[in-house]
Amino acid sequence: MSAETAFQGMLLLVVVFLAFLSLILFLRHREALSRHQERLAALEKGIAVPLADTQPSKLPRIYLLRGLQWLFVGFSISLVLLSMSVANRRPISLEAKIDRAQILKARGATEEQVREYMQSAGDEMDGMPFAAASIGLVPMGVGLAYLIFYRKESQRAEERQAK
Repeated sequence: MSAETAFQGMLLLVVVFLAFLSLILFLRHREALSRHQERLAALEKGIAVPLADTQPSKLPRIYLLRGLQWLFVGFSISLVLLSMSVANRRPISLEAKIDRAQILKARGATEEQVREYMQSAGDEMDGMPFAAASIGLVPMGVGLAYLIFYRKESQRAEERQAK
């Protein structure tokens, strides 16, 4: 897999993720709008409307679930990208080295510089870099933030019950 193909794959992944995220946000907005319209209709008819739909005792558990989901999604993304990097790493082919040497010559490199490149190019690897797996750290960070918030909210709830 060349660097260009890896980049295109990552770009496609980002586009699909953003489309999915946009769909979720749109559906949440429609749900909130529908709930708002129902409440307005109830108020017009004189029916009492409850102010909160969520029960305070279940609220911290939502953050635990979200934190675990984000953490494991991030871990999975990192694991997949790392395994793809390992599977696609290979030494640069002789043709690629020769092409790069010709490009160096065309750009004005001396024969000695081209020779140095050909000797040092044996260590270069082609494929997706291992650092691509660090993209999974973003959702892992979000998951950890949710878990920390869950822990703090649980402690506050325990303190309130103790008083």
